[in-house]
Amino acid sequence: MGQGGGGGTGGAGEDEPGACPGDPVADPSLVRGGCGIFVSASAAPGGDGTKAAPFQSFAQAVAKLQDAEAQRIYACAEVFTEKVELSGGIRIHGGLDCANG
Repeated sequence: MGQGGGGGTGGAGEDEPGACPGDPVADPSLVRGGCGIFVSASAAPGGDGTKAAPFQSFAQAVAKLQDAEAQRIYACAEVFTEKVELSGGIRIHGGLDCANG
């Protein structure tokens, strides 16, 4: 028989995603998979929102965040021409140098 799982911890504050509390500007280690969804206007079609295969649009990222605990979008420093409506709690962190990691 299996053992019971450990209990979870309390949620993060209202301003911090539960999966990765902190500020990605102050702590660049938070700019990673599991802490947000990646978007690049120049990405190849069919991306999954990871750093290695970002989505091409914010709309794709917002749709993916509906099922994610972390409510961050990491955007490459590129020109995006779409309009998108963000629901409460979603934060965009832009200007990332995605070409150089």
